[in-house]
Amino acid sequence: MSETASAINFVNLILQAQITIDADTGKPWLIAAGNTADDWDDTTPDKLRAMVADARQQLDQIEALAARYEAITALQALVDEHHVQLMEMPRAELGDLGEHFCGWYAPVDGDPALVFPEGQDPVERLKLARFFIDRAAADRQPTTKETAA
Repeated sequence: MSETASAINFVNLILQAQITIDADTGKPWLIAAGNTADDWDDTTPDKLRAMVADARQQLDQIEALAARYEAITALQALVDEHHVQLMEMPRAELGDLGEHFCGWYAPVDGDPALVFPEGQDPVERLKLARFFIDRAAADRQPTTKETAA
């Protein structure tokens, strides 16, 4: 499975703040630095709160990065465990169905395969893979009549 080049795979977050006392006047001074530790500047509480709000959005991106990684590795373990081939298909090759296509599970050259659109969110892909594999396993379970015979 490949990750698209446009996927977010790097998030950087630096936010520092400090109250310091001006050596000349003895008054408190609020300073903050973002992006790099070298851009310390005086600020106001409102500006610092805005920097914190931006940092929270970046923290959400970092958390999403962890979820993506977890989904990518869990999907690989799932297909390895069930001996299923994992394939990607460009949405453009599916014509009108392309924008609605989320995946399918079917034999390809006699082997079970999961087929997903390129660029699909890994978390969504993992949920679908679990559903398809569980459904295929349930379909293989013999019915009560078959086991009694």
